Amino acid sequence: MLALVVHLAKSAAQAESASQNELLTPAEDQDSGRATSLRYHARNHVRCCKFSCCLQQGIMSLQTIQFTQEQARDLAGVSPGEVRAWRKAVSYLAAKPGKAARFTFVDILGLAITRRITGDFHVRISDIGDSMDALFRALSETRPSDLEGSIALIDAQTARLVAGSDLAAKPLKDPTFVVPCDQLIHDLSQRVMPLAPASVQAALPFAPQMVKKGR
Repeated sequence: MLALVVHLAKSAAQAESASQNELLTPAEDQDSGRATSLRYHARNHVRCCKFSCCLQQGIMSLQTIQFTQEQARDLAGVSPGEVRAWRKAVSYLAAKPGKAARFTFVDILGLAITRRITGDFHVRISDIGDSMDALFRALSETRPSDLEGSIALIDAQTARLVAGSDLAAKPLKDPTFVVPCDQLIHDLSQRVMPLAPASVQAALPFAPQMVKKGR
């Protein structure tokens, strides 16, 4: 995670340096000098576009980042004891033991959903172990970018992911936990890679004008 942040910082610095080298080099034809205000706006536009591109690439890389067990627990807000108890009932988690275990972003989302159900509703993991195993496996086959608007449906036997727009068309025959994924994904993304809000260039009180070099 630290390496990702450093990579983004370096990419932003390189983008800024490239934009300055490209736009601040004096024009070969000095008689058609550029206006300072136009150069300023163009430089900042290129800088913001390149920096935004770096951040978008960082967000897309969430689906390939591997987290340690400790990082996964911290991000999902669960204790070591909870994970140990869940491994006894969820075979997907049982296959990830010890310090060598690695978790993906969707695995952490599964941990966060499990925490909400067992913590907020005081449901014993032994009663829904098969259902949570089905949820973890469904999440593992889905990219984070495809989870936007998804809802997890967990009952006593199984679990599934459905699009929020399709929820009304999905009949629920048994008591079911309905967990929207959007807010959990947003919260986890902010913890994994917090992004500072992009600064907005204030509008100048006057319109840019071409200024020619005096003779």
